Amino acid sequence: MLQIITTLVSAFILILIMERKPVIGLIIAIMTATLGELGRLPDWTNLPYLINDLFLPFLIFVWILKKIALQRNFKIPPLLLPILVWILIAALSLMINASWQEGVLYLVRFIEYFFLYLITVDEIKQDEKNRKFLFASIVIGALLVSFFGLLQLKYYPSFYDLNMMEEGWDPHINRLLSTWFDPNFVGGFLAFIICILFGIQISDKKFYKHPLLFISSLFLLFSLYLTYSRSAYLACGIGILVITALKSRKLFLLGMLTVTILFVTLGKAQERFLDLWESAKSILVQDGFNSYFNPDATSRLRVDSWQNALAIIKENFWFGCGYNAYKYSAWKLGMVADLEEHSSTGSDSSLLNIFATTGIFGFVAYLWFYMKALIIGFKNKTDGYNLGLTGALIALLAHATFVNSLLFPHMLVFFWISLGLLNASPNTPAHLSSRT
Repeated sequence: MLQIITTLVSAFILILIMERKPVIGLIIAIMTATLGELGRLPDWTNLPYLINDLFLPFLIFVWILKKIALQRNFKIPPLLLPILVWILIAALSLMINASWQEGVLYLVRFIEYFFLYLITVDEIKQDEKNRKFLFASIVIGALLVSFFGLLQLKYYPSFYDLNMMEEGWDPHINRLLSTWFDPNFVGGFLAFIICILFGIQISDKKFYKHPLLFISSLFLLFSLYLTYSRSAYLACGIGILVITALKSRKLFLLGMLTVTILFVTLGKAQERFLDLWESAKSILVQDGFNSYFNPDATSRLRVDSWQNALAIIKENFWFGCGYNAYKYSAWKLGMVADLEEHSSTGSDSSLLNIFATTGIFGFVAYLWFYMKALIIGFKNKTDGYNLGLTGALIALLAHATFVNSLLFPHMLVFFWISLGLLNASPNTPAHLSSRT
């Protein structure tokens, strides 16, 4: 009873604070996301939700209430229409498919997280200082995820010894997992933030006077290396090269040289990519024997996941199998034996997952949204943040080919708030320089 009372009192205090400054709620959401899987509700609640899943409705309620009370004009953000179209298609897909009751809760979660974008745009419109607060919070959040990862690597280097397989997690050993419990998600997130910081730094001629972003970038790069995630390495490399190509031809050539040197000198990274190359050869040869004894089990499982997703797409091409109803379709097709399996909830690829669950209409709508965000960033690439986020979005898209990072809840917090910073005032010159 005491725990319930404490929770209610804390919620009331938060509402009072956020009523005056909704931006504080955005910062709380960022900090909560850094807790990752440790940020789930306590066992005594018997609720399998993240803290943000229940916190965000409070933030949304306070923000809407404040806007109604103050009768503010709300300018429609540029990404609102394509996402609304996608949400409507996802809802329609659930309605025409069975087992929609569970899926609708996850669609509600997606909508909750999307509100972070709307609130960010609005809060920056009300006070430009909020931009710096939110950007600083994003960077601090990334540094915290990295720091927690180093602690995990020192004290809990083996998920195999912790028997985390019973909880549905892969038994990673000597890889930086942080509080997100997965090196690929953490690596993709770090690559996303590194690209943003890189874009800001190469656009600011006086960045050397503010070394904090440079030091932060090095720390995040070191943490990214320790994830030993090939998809994250690839995403970061692609993002950096895109940014340098957009900035100048000389920088692009320098970027190519730097990526090549890093590949040659970092032994573990080279080893991981060589494993990937051997795996790709065994797949392309179409030799069942060689594919079965693929030296890289992770790649083999990922290809199996892609093939399963393509089979589901074939069966549900137009409207999909229903948002977050992937596992029911997989079970019907005999791909999984147990609906409670951690791997049954979706494909390893976000793009295939979106296609399989919302069909061709949902897939096109999502690409419309993503391309619109890229176009906005590209048109205003003279601004360092826009340049960096353009590269970061392309990096994340590459990463999402291998990992379901576009729908990962912890990642979505940073993703939507970052997009809010892009679209709120895209023409502001170097507005996020390394003074943070």
